[in-house]
Amino acid sequence: MTGYLILIALCVLGANAIPKPVGRVGGSPNPVVALFAPHACMILVHRTNLNGTNTAALGSGSIISARHVLTAAHLVQGDVDRYQIGFIVGGTSRRLVDSSFRLIHENYDNSDFSNDIALLFLQGTATFPLINAITISTDEAAPGAGPLFTVGFGFTAANSTGASSEPHQANEEPIECDLGDVVAADTHFCAIDAGGISWVCPGDNGAGSFTGDETDAANNILVGVASRILPGCAASQQTGYTIVGKYVSWITNVTGIPVPTFIANYNKLHKLS
Repeated sequence: MTGYLILIALCVLGANAIPKPVGRVGGSPNPVVALFAPHACMILVHRTNLNGTNTAALGSGSIISARHVLTAAHLVQGDVDRYQIGFIVGGTSRRLVDSSFRLIHENYDNSDFSNDIALLFLQGTATFPLINAITISTDEAAPGAGPLFTVGFGFTAANSTGASSEPHQANEEPIECDLGDVVAADTHFCAIDAGGISWVCPGDNGAGSFTGDETDAANNILVGVASRILPGCAASQQTGYTIVGKYVSWITNVTGIPVPTFIANYNKLHKLS
């Protein structure tokens, strides 16, 4: 039986606006997606190289508590100056918050991307709003038959350097892993485009794969983190996801908040108990 861990966001923080969106292959940005997946956030990874030039890598993540974003380890590894996290509240209000602290899973392996999971932390008084938190699955098995949804802020084409500041939704179905020359780790499951409309592209690295019904974000359950995105942005390309349920103990140990506390708080706030 699929269980779940509830992680709660507590209050609203104002910040700078995120730039206006650019269209993506497969369809134009749909602001309704922000209401369906308020947990989805953009991550800009800022690094300063040896000659002093600042570069930024683009990725995505999932807001899982007032102060934590779950994302892929491969996105946030290395020497990093800071992270900028862009998220959308209420489907319209764009905000940016900064983070300078991350924790990568201690068994992450860069050779096959096993245990490809990490947490970003907000410091000081910065917090995410309650509406942006998503439920986390505690099922350690790969998800069964779909549908699954992935929402990220990725690139607009296979060879593009332009990405969107609006979240884009890909509809997917779980599938037996066949990532070509790329080895799927035993901590992965794989999924492929189910609708032929929108698909997972570079820049969606770290984005969450979740179950839901597209009518109520409170029904969403996070099951995966985008780990292996094959080149091409094509509907025929599989994506390898880290199975979130395998890391519930790690997440609770890192955040310091017990599972029963999250569940009780969520139920109370949503009048479920």
